[in-house]
Amino acid sequence: MKSILFSALIGLVLYARLYFAAEEEQDSMVNIKAQRAAVKAWAESLQAKDYDPSDWAKTHHWQPANFFEFYASKLSDIFVEKGAKVNFALVGACDGTNDRTIRDKFLKNEHWRGVFVEPFSMNYKDLSNYMETHKVSHRAHLIHAAATSKCTSPTIKMKRPTFEEKNSSLPHWMRRQIGAVVPLDKLNNKMTGGWVAEFTRCVSGPEILQDWTDALNHQTGPTGNADTEGEEGDKKRKKGMIKKLRPHVLKVDVEGHDYDVLMGFLGDEMTQSMLPLMINFEAKSISKQFAALRDTMEKRGYVVSHFATDGFALLRADAINRKPTKVISSAGADTATNNLSGGRNTAAEEEGEGNVGAGDAPAEDAPDANDQEPKEEEQENEERPKKGKNKRKGKGGGKRRGAGGGGKGGGGKGGKAKRARANDDAEQV
Repeated sequence: MKSILFSALIGLVLYARLYFAAEEEQDSMVNIKAQRAAVKAWAESLQAKDYDPSDWAKTHHWQPANFFEFYASKLSDIFVEKGAKVNFALVGACDGTNDRTIRDKFLKNEHWRGVFVEPFSMNYKDLSNYMETHKVSHRAHLIHAAATSKCTSPTIKMKRPTFEEKNSSLPHWMRRQIGAVVPLDKLNNKMTGGWVAEFTRCVSGPEILQDWTDALNHQTGPTGNADTEGEEGDKKRKKGMIKKLRPHVLKVDVEGHDYDVLMGFLGDEMTQSMLPLMINFEAKSISKQFAALRDTMEKRGYVVSHFATDGFALLRADAINRKPTKVISSAGADTATNNLSGGRNTAAEEEGEGNVGAGDAPAEDAPDANDQEPKEEEQENEERPKKGKNKRKGKGGGKRRGAGGGGKGGGGKGGKAKRARANDDAEQV
């Protein structure tokens, strides 16, 4: 009798596992369809006036930050209607407290999920606590790193002033949002005169997205029966996994290094189906590279705002999945610092909308002479971490993973071309 009951219990457990695996697989396919439907609806909502920067200026009070706010809200409404997730990527997240998109969009909308990149340990720790306090950690992936167009070494050395430790009454932008990359020829110099430095992980745009994709797959788990062995089991487990993760909304706030970060998200490794649907960045700090950036964006199908304090780019509907034009990503890049980025604002509040305290810091709000950015004196510095010993902290932990380069698009009549197109249009979740 006991053996019969035991056999029945085993059978019930196996049935339950198969049932829930099938449910997960079905949910996964529904989610993929919802994402595709949302992107399609977004593309269909765009009209001729949406591709006219002059109309943006007239309609939204001439501020690119307002263009971004309008289109981010519009996209959010379409995605929630379709039951889809908005993928939000923020490079230069600081501690999260002063970012308008985090405050007004990400925290308030359960259908938003995000990846947040921040190089400084102090900010990263507080950013993690901020997400936990607001109970959104389950849809926030944090990466402790500095971003660039392409990493040539596993780490980047970042420096910041010690205002936070010395005077907590100073404005937030002075205490938390000032920082810079240490040039390669000064890596062994000690930071004195009110500066501190730290090494942090280096990541590019594709690596950020791959890291986020891996985290989501680990969080939700692959579908399929884990006991199924061989090729059939592999197919079932892979079926529910995210292959590509498109950042629908990309925001870059890394004063002086926006060009390098953006080139990582616009380079040849990024297929057309992975390009952000809209981008918000700081333009004033990259005025010399703005023309080159705009040229690259336009070649990939973006409409770009006129030069101002902030910048905004919107991907045309006909460019959302089209075959990409080859991009030369080195134009205008600052090779002297290894094309690195991750620094913070040097004299501006977070959102830069042109108002007092939200753009270029007004003269009357400038700090006293004794509170200005400290001068750096060069001495022998701490040793640089040995290659291969770079470890990431917190939620951004784990090995760096590249997104992988894409080959040339296939043409003609062969099946390879069809498979290439199918792969490019794979799960845009």
